[in-house]
Amino acid sequence: MRATVRKIFIAIPAAFALALPLPSAPVSVARAQGVGDACGIEQPASPRNRQKASIRFTNETMFAYRIYWSNFDGVLAEYAIAQPDESYSYDTYAGHDWYIEIYTPDGSVCLGPIAAPAGRKCDAHIVDDGTGEFRLEGRGCLY
Repeated sequence: MRATVRKIFIAIPAAFALALPLPSAPVSVARAQGVGDACGIEQPASPRNRQKASIRFTNETMFAYRIYWSNFDGVLAEYAIAQPDESYSYDTYAGHDWYIEIYTPDGSVCLGPIAAPAGRKCDAHIVDDGTGEFRLEGRGCLY
């Protein structure tokens, strides 16, 4: 008996980002007990538009975190795993939602949504205050 193997390719635009100025503001935080489940699988869908923007995530924590983009169906698409002191930059579109899932010994923490306005760059610094709490210091970000 011969098995049929089908390959499915999902095209995800390689660059989606967001931006708007706010020095430091609270973001929605979800905390989970297990690693990898704080952000879940789905979030609100990113809007379809052609207004370009960009986003950069800088890990200023002592923990690794995953960077996700919420696609047009609201399914989180993983873009990178950022180690401490690493930065990742992406071209994106205005209003597209991004999420950060930070992994700690006490479980994972989800920050987001993080977005950028049209024609702007969001420079998102994820910071650990040393007490187990995290904050987003964003320049040009919407959250």
